[in-house]
Amino acid sequence: MTIITIVYLLIAALVFVSTLYNMIFKEERIVDQINAAMVLVPLLLRILMIK
Repeated sequence: MTIITIVYLLIAALVFVSTLYNMIFKEERIVDQINAAMVLVPLLLRILMIK
């Protein structure tokens, strides 16, 4: 794994965690929570490096 890959995974993980936190604790409308959950799926696939 190169350093660029590690940095990429760290950035993706940071965005994933912040979106998850926002979805669980900040969003009150169910529509906004579903929208945040739909953003989490591609982020999780990128973190797991599944194309």
